[in-house]
Amino acid sequence: MTETDRKFNEPNPLPEYCYVFLPTTHEIGIIQKGETGYYRVDTPAKTVQEAEAYVQEANNILGVTKAQAAAMQAGSMFGWGVPAANPKNYDKAGRPVKPQRERKAYER
Repeated sequence: MTETDRKFNEPNPLPEYCYVFLPTTHEIGIIQKGETGYYRVDTPAKTVQEAEAYVQEANNILGVTKAQAAAMQAGSMFGWGVPAANPKNYDKAGRPVKPQRERKAYER
């Protein structure tokens, strides 16, 4: 089995949808896996902190991790085939992690 075949046969680690807070517009949105953009959600949140807490609680209820939400947000903006759309490229806090460089033959 080739590496490409293996990637297509792996279970997708992304949820069907998740909530996100958009800091540039101060909106809460829902992102659907595989779709571009987001659906705006009207909430009673009056502050940024309330909106972020709403998103975190909603995602907790859905079982969505911060890494998954970050990957979903990247996928909805940059395409679902980019490395940023993979939650394995984020830490538990949803921050991007630097890829490990391949070790050179002389380092082995």
